[in-house]
Amino acid sequence: MLTSLAFIAFYYFSYFCGRGILIIIESKSKVNLKDSSLFNIPIKIFSPIVYIFYIGNLVLIFNFFSGFNFLTYLLGIFPIFFNFKAHRKLEINKYLFFYKNITLLILGLSSNTIYFHQDSASYHLSNQLFIRSEKIVLGLANLHVRYGFSSISEYINSFFWFNDNFLLLHFVNLIFVATFFIFLLNITVEFEKNKLRVFFILVTLFAIFDNFGIEGGKNGYFDIDSIGKQDTAFAIIFFFANFFIIQGFINTKTFNPKEFLFIQFFVLFSLQLKIFGFTALIGLFIFIIKNKKFVKLKHFTISSILGLIWIMKNYLVSSCLVFPVSISCLPSKWFHEGFAKSQNAELREFHKAYDFINQNIFQWYENWSSRYLNYYISINLFVSFSLLLIVGVILYKKRNNFVKVNQLSFLYITLLFFTWLISSPTIRFGYGIFLVLILIISNLFEIERSQIIKNIINKKITFLSLYLFAVVSTPLFNNYDLTFFISPLREIRPEIIKYTKNLDNWGYSVSNNENQDIEFCWINKNCIPPSKYKILEDNLNNYRLIYVEK
Repeated sequence: MLTSLAFIAFYYFSYFCGRGILIIIESKSKVNLKDSSLFNIPIKIFSPIVYIFYIGNLVLIFNFFSGFNFLTYLLGIFPIFFNFKAHRKLEINKYLFFYKNITLLILGLSSNTIYFHQDSASYHLSNQLFIRSEKIVLGLANLHVRYGFSSISEYINSFFWFNDNFLLLHFVNLIFVATFFIFLLNITVEFEKNKLRVFFILVTLFAIFDNFGIEGGKNGYFDIDSIGKQDTAFAIIFFFANFFIIQGFINTKTFNPKEFLFIQFFVLFSLQLKIFGFTALIGLFIFIIKNKKFVKLKHFTISSILGLIWIMKNYLVSSCLVFPVSISCLPSKWFHEGFAKSQNAELREFHKAYDFINQNIFQWYENWSSRYLNYYISINLFVSFSLLLIVGVILYKKRNNFVKVNQLSFLYITLLFFTWLISSPTIRFGYGIFLVLILIISNLFEIERSQIIKNIINKKITFLSLYLFAVVSTPLFNNYDLTFFISPLREIRPEIIKYTKNLDNWGYSVSNNENQDIEFCWINKNCIPPSKYKILEDNLNNYRLIYVEK
């Protein structure tokens, strides 16, 4: 119970810090943000992830000049004080407030069974240690190729180290999940006039179906059990980006700079979380074309600056503007010729990407599904979506303007799936696409088939029951035990391992014994995986530089 209460406290801290940031933006832009809506969705529910985004970019900017210091933490908590500057009282919907806290309490239960993902042991934690302890290292990707992919989540998580307990890293991930559910909760509050009722029913059923199927379930829904991966966070931000872009297509009212600002925010955040976020740029581009007479250059100021800073970071770390896209690589002392191209090929092979030139789709699936995890989750995923379509057909009528409304959406989702297939079609990389697909499927249907069905499903108790069932289904069921009520604050700590001096190359290696994987360096900047390249170190204008011997 104490851990769940700690998460509730962390959520509200993030909420008020994010609200403070919205107050700052509001005061500078003269646009009401914190108390207004975004396509009829209250902006304030996104306050926690606004804060998380702020932390990531704050640490990113600081990392160009130093590691962590007192000023980093001061600016990290400073936005909360702007809540005292607000002139309007904090309005609380008692119904929403109650169920929001129930949601947070239940999600906090997931802390009972969390564990470090193996990638955390391999490179995530060490990458965060670099960010915390020193300014940006030129050519850092030459130490470990995964440093070249450095997500904004590394900068976010590095801020929330708390002594040697890494529980807050899990809380950060839960912030995204909580925001998604509170987004759904808002639909239940306004269900009588909300046009998203079909989506609500389908996405909550999808969450529930995740607990059933081959191997006990897993169908492409969120994974919140492991620490260190940004897949769930990306999926949710990617969904929001596409959700609001689609709302912008549907909404025919005059262009709203406030809504455009948030669309840019979600697109940029998704791009910073994962390179696959670039696909959302396509939707953003179409949105801009649709509203070109209203769009001004000043609307791009913040996103352009942050985007350029992100690209600069990529170049300094990997010598590529977008790693591992080899065409984006530029000459530098830390440039490793052919490195990006080879890593791209290795990743595609590892993730069993679809080679549409040399493979037909059936050959690819046979190869891809040879990995049992892919096989059984894909079966569960197919069954889940089949059931969603059946539910939609039973409950609702098809839209009369189906072709007009959905042709662009289906073209877009096809593009997303194709890009996923030819790049890295691991299931966890597709979470966001599956959510967007559910949204598009929900647009197939319009009104209830009969008055009886309408009377059953269009009751707040029905919506609320589905909502709570979906929330309860999100943590693993083995989290629900009586020990939860008496258990102390959950502690999650990295392993302590032995290192040996690497006489043939830079730094240290993991001691190779029966209990330690040779690539799991955990928290040690001087530990690198085995490398066939000679790694050297230099100094360039007071910046540490890592390069490979030519």
